[in-house]
Amino acid sequence: MLVEIDREEVLRPVYTLSNFLLISGIIIALVIFVLGYMLATDISQPIVAMTRVMNKLSNNELGVNISVNERKYEIGHMANAMVVFKKYAIERDRLHKELCYVMDHDALTTLFTRKYALDILPSLMAQAKEDDTRLVLMFIDIDDFKLINDTHGHHVGDRVLSNVATNLLNCVRKHDIVARIGGDEFLVILPNVRNFTDSHSIASEIVASVPITLPVRGDDSKLTLSIGLSVYPDDSSDMAQLMRHADSAMYTVKGRGKNSYTYWDKAHHQKI
Repeated sequence: MLVEIDREEVLRPVYTLSNFLLISGIIIALVIFVLGYMLATDISQPIVAMTRVMNKLSNNELGVNISVNERKYEIGHMANAMVVFKKYAIERDRLHKELCYVMDHDALTTLFTRKYALDILPSLMAQAKEDDTRLVLMFIDIDDFKLINDTHGHHVGDRVLSNVATNLLNCVRKHDIVARIGGDEFLVILPNVRNFTDSHSIASEIVASVPITLPVRGDDSKLTLSIGLSVYPDDSSDMAQLMRHADSAMYTVKGRGKNSYTYWDKAHHQKI
């Protein structure tokens, strides 16, 4: 007996199976894609976040928050390592600032050091030239300071130096530089002087704030200062020469009786 079956009827199960396999493959591929995307995102996002954090840390932005260190696998371990790195970076930055402060400030008076004043002076002179203003140097020496140390001891001398330093800071402007350049010698840099009234008033105020009574019970002796001033660029455009002029003017005050101030006078010193 012969039976005739239509070709399409014979192949229908094959088509059905093929469609099933195709749909199943697409679904499996989509599931793998979604799972892969989620896994990649879960890994890449913390890495991207840590990269941003590392860039900020490299720019010394030490306040940045590290928020991926709660993970338990390798990403978390990397984040924990960054937390430790940040901790040491903060400590290094703190020590660096402390060291810079110690290098730039006098231990006794907390004023700037001679080195700091001389390092910054050229840039202040250049700024004065650019702004077409004047810069005034002020050399200050405590009169008869050696006698104070010899009579009352160095502990009293140290208190005198601290008191003078406080007085100087109270008399100058906010942007002026006050430095201790020797045992009992101070340097005040007055930048951006457009009118000599500024330097006159500051020097006068310093002299008026002294005499200071010595910090010794039963001793009513008064402390006085001698102050010499030189002006950039009027007196010189050379830093070393400007310093010598201010120092020379200060000794002129001492020769006249101390407890005063004067500007360097070219004509006067040529006569000498």
